[in-house]
Amino acid sequence: MSDDDELMARLSRIAAEVDSPPDLVAEAARAAFVTRRLDAELAELVSDSDREASAVRGSGPRTLAFRWEGADLELQLEPSSGGLEVRGLVAGPSGPVLVVVDTPATSREVESDDLGWFSLADVPAGPVRVTVRTEPGEVSTGWIRT
Repeated sequence: MSDDDELMARLSRIAAEVDSPPDLVAEAARAAFVTRRLDAELAELVSDSDREASAVRGSGPRTLAFRWEGADLELQLEPSSGGLEVRGLVAGPSGPVLVVVDTPATSREVESDDLGWFSLADVPAGPVRVTVRTEPGEVSTGWIRT
């Protein structure tokens, strides 16, 4: 090892110790890594009762259907006194799956039953994102305005 190589190695160690990159840089790098296959991780919206509603809209729950490779997700979003009630069915994967319901303020998890049904009450009103975690990986609906 030459004197220059030794000096560069020592300077690198000092820089890493004294002037390490901010945490924001690591977070941004992780976010960029996750988006490398965004199209493979985002479920396709197949139907939305808000888009299909007629000019006179009832006060019923909003229903959405999503599809991705080998599975379907049916969602029902209904305003309640505690915020929002999220119910649904994951069809395709065998056995229970983990369902994560995110809002800008919270993240809640529920496991579906053996048939794929799940329900969460008192989810804060506002945008929600539903992520389904199965054995091969996870798929998200993206943000849904409620």
